Amino acid sequence: MRSQGLKVATGCVVAAVFATLVARVAVASEVGGQGDTLNASDGSVTIIGTGGGTSSGGGGGLPPGKEAVQVPVLVGANSYCLTTVIVDIGTIFPPFNGVSTMTQVPCPGTVVPPPLAPSAADVVLAWSQSATLPDPVLVVPPGHAVTGLPAYLEIQTPTPWTIDIPDPIRTDTIAVRCDHIAFDVGWGDDSPPLHTTSIGGPFPDGDVSHVYQSAGAARTLSVTEQWRCQWSDPLGHQGVIDDLHSTGRLTLEVREIQSLSG
Repeated sequence: MRSQGLKVATGCVVAAVFATLVARVAVASEVGGQGDTLNASDGSVTIIGTGGGTSSGGGGGLPPGKEAVQVPVLVGANSYCLTTVIVDIGTIFPPFNGVSTMTQVPCPGTVVPPPLAPSAADVVLAWSQSATLPDPVLVVPPGHAVTGLPAYLEIQTPTPWTIDIPDPIRTDTIAVRCDHIAFDVGWGDDSPPLHTTSIGGPFPDGDVSHVYQSAGAARTLSVTEQWRCQWSDPLGHQGVIDDLHSTGRLTLEVREIQSLSG
């Protein structure tokens, strides 16, 4: 798909070519980083990138993984200027069609840098807001509880749980590794919930247990699992996503043993 020419509004405005960036990835150019120089898709404008970090030979004091890039911004019907933005190395820009027919001028003080494509962190954050992590599986041997005796809970959950997220902006994948960090256990009676980092275990060594005081045909145990997910991509970006949860439930019969008198 070929992008349309730049649109111009009144006054000093940002080129509308930066809108709908994701839809134009197929014809975009990628910033290589570490001092690379790239040409825009119409061959008229040079995007100058200076990478940050010690491996770039100074890089103007930018932090590692960051890059200073000059991109065109419209400042009139037939003119543009180059303004500098700080981006992640690997940031993708849309084609700058139409710039070759315009005149480059100095940037006025009120120039607004163009909006950038979502970063890898943005992609992971968007995934996390709708992600479905595996629910914990709850087991209480031998399948029921008895009043007055400890019921031992076993929490079965994958450790770690991994997934690869497609990154449409950088056309690669983001590796995500999730580990459980805590559990909130509701026993289905009037007792307060238990917060624990243990997955429990069977009698006699299990350390997640509860004593029911009254019988019931259907107590509903619930466990909310708290996850921490670490992510990284091939370009070296990485981070952590907290506050992810999943919930498992178990319907448990609580029996009462009654003594028989002769």
